[in-house]
Amino acid sequence: MGPDAEVSSQSATGLSNSTAIQEVFKRTSETFASMFKRKAFLHWYTGEGMDIMEFSEAESNTHDLIIKRRQLKTMQRKKSKRLLNNTQRVKEGLDPFVDASFFLLLPDRLS
Repeated sequence: MGPDAEVSSQSATGLSNSTAIQEVFKRTSETFASMFKRKAFLHWYTGEGMDIMEFSEAESNTHDLIIKRRQLKTMQRKKSKRLLNNTQRVKEGLDPFVDASFFLLLPDRLS
């Protein structure tokens, strides 16, 4: 710290929810799977009382997180695409919330 820095007894933690974390989970899972297959460092944890099944369960939970994040990413892309389509419809003078096929089913206006 520099001479002008204050010492504080407070701290802060930032949390963020992003589908980008999926890549981190994926890399971590691949590394873990490689090490678990070779049983690298496993003796340290089993020696402290952990069961090998806990590692399998953790791996399964990580795979579930990756799948959920992938689904969220897909849903976000679809939503973005839908919003883009709605914006285009507004520019064309159409109602963005009404399906275009609905207009084809309407009869001519009565006079």
